Amino acid sequence: MVVPFAFNSPNHASSNFGAGDIELGFKYQFTSQKRWIPAIATFPLMEIPSGKASKGLGNGKPQYFIPIWLEEDFGHWTVYGGGGYWFNKGRGNKNFDFTGILVQYNFSDEAFLGMELFHHTPDAVGAQYRTGLHFGGGFPVYHHIQLLFSGDAGNGITSYKHFSYYIGLHYVFGG
Repeated sequence: MVVPFAFNSPNHASSNFGAGDIELGFKYQFTSQKRWIPAIATFPLMEIPSGKASKGLGNGKPQYFIPIWLEEDFGHWTVYGGGGYWFNKGRGNKNFDFTGILVQYNFSDEAFLGMELFHHTPDAVGAQYRTGLHFGGGFPVYHHIQLLFSGDAGNGITSYKHFSYYIGLHYVFGG
């Protein structure tokens, strides 16, 4: 479950911040890694329209994502990726495909750095295909709590023409 605090600062308009759309999902792993055979899993999720769409803090309608992911570990390195289909309801929105691959270096079970290359088809009427490059990581801050962070490459490297960043706290239940 992800409960976001959203921020929107459009050109030539006032900035808005507040609750974003809540994300609910679960992971189901079909296979485990076995000698050059990757783990295969799905992570279906639903975005609950809890953010104010009129202020750019949410979609305004529920969204659903049905993906298939593959993962392989090589010592301290992890490579995973895959793709899926977004059901993107709402006025002016379009359903779209999403694919991506991530390469990550694991310093420990709780500390890592990585980068992700992703691509998705248009998600709205008149929108373009998008390709982006994100960098990020995580590290422990207290017992079962991690600080997660990511940012994109911004203009110039890929077709994703805006700057975005993410900072979050991740609580690991159990373990």
